[in-house]
Amino acid sequence: MNDTATAKEIAAALGVTERSVQRRATSEAWPVACRSGRGGGKVYPVASLPAPVQIALRNISRPALGIIQGGKAVPAATSAPVPPAPLVAAPPEPALPPAALSKAALKADLVKAYLEAKAWGRKHGESMAKCREAFVRGYNSGAFLAPLHEQLGDTSWKSLERWALELRRGDYRCEAIAPRYGVHRQGTSKVTDAEAEGLLAILLSQSQFKIGTAITLVKMDLERQGIASPSSPTTLRNWVEAFKREYYDVWVLAREGEKALTDEVAPFLRRDASLLAVGDVLIADGHRLNFRVKHPLDVATYKLTDKSLHVYQDATCAYDDPKTKQCLTHTAKAKAVASGDTRKVTRRCEDSQQAKLQAEAELERANDGKYEGSITLEGNTRLVAGNTVALAGFGHFDGTYLIDTSRHHQEQGAGYTTEITLKRGYEDSEGDDA
Repeated sequence: MNDTATAKEIAAALGVTERSVQRRATSEAWPVACRSGRGGGKVYPVASLPAPVQIALRNISRPALGIIQGGKAVPAATSAPVPPAPLVAAPPEPALPPAALSKAALKADLVKAYLEAKAWGRKHGESMAKCREAFVRGYNSGAFLAPLHEQLGDTSWKSLERWALELRRGDYRCEAIAPRYGVHRQGTSKVTDAEAEGLLAILLSQSQFKIGTAITLVKMDLERQGIASPSSPTTLRNWVEAFKREYYDVWVLAREGEKALTDEVAPFLRRDASLLAVGDVLIADGHRLNFRVKHPLDVATYKLTDKSLHVYQDATCAYDDPKTKQCLTHTAKAKAVASGDTRKVTRRCEDSQQAKLQAEAELERANDGKYEGSITLEGNTRLVAGNTVALAGFGHFDGTYLIDTSRHHQEQGAGYTTEITLKRGYEDSEGDDA
């Protein structure tokens, strides 16, 4: 594209008459120069024209796209644009695919309309915030620029401002706002080794630099050394965030120290339980010893509980002795319990025999089921409530148990199974009077 444009060329780019361009140039005081050569005439320097006009002129001259028709980019018959020459020692920038260039052209048209709306607002004394809100709401609702909205979807005024800034920095070429992601890079990262080493050297330190600050320092240092840095700040930030997610323990240890690693990372580490064999690790947390495992022989699953911490050593019951006219106490003691609390019976008894029976019964109820559990195994019709079973091979849980409940299941795939709940109490109690 030339550095200057005539009113006719600008009118063709904007889709208006030449007279309209001349009136606008006069009202907005566009810089003008006399055209040299035969015929003379006036020309306008492109660099001094308003941004929407520059975008329109660039869109006409873009090599890989035709003029926007109905909000859609029509591919031209010409070949793809030649990518810009890479910096020295930097990997070559891959050519942008036609789809990315088409989307960039649509975004450029949207920015052009947005800047024209802002210019209209300034001309009529409206606030920029009100103009932005009205434009974005109308566009997102599809009230106007519907073909562009169908292709690009919703957006925000912040995105529009960012695209406008990138267009200005890119000399109003739509390639400046083309998306750089996609399969054209085949999933490879553009971050160079020099950029990665510089970022890690700054970020993995006790100084705790922010990511944005580290990116700026790396860019400045590489430019000073004459080393190419082709990655954009966004690409570098994404790379750092990916490193932080993958090596969060290294990140915390290097920046915050060992205490932070112990407090913030260690409790949430995921351990691979498949590396442990049965019996390698035993963890006790002060609660009831409670296991649910698969037995290697004929038992499918079992769960056994030791209630040793919740038993009573003895039970007491008071009664009135009619001979001595005194209040005496009968104590029933559990033989197998070395230590524990005392259970008091508050029911009234008339003599020592009643007190003995009440104390023994209360102690038996309180200590009922020193060992409890459930077992699921192959179906057996003899396993019913009230029967007893003997367990062997279960360590200190071995012994004779009473079947409390029994459930029989017949399921497709699992077959016939029986689930029983077991209880095993203490030996008979002994007592004395006091």
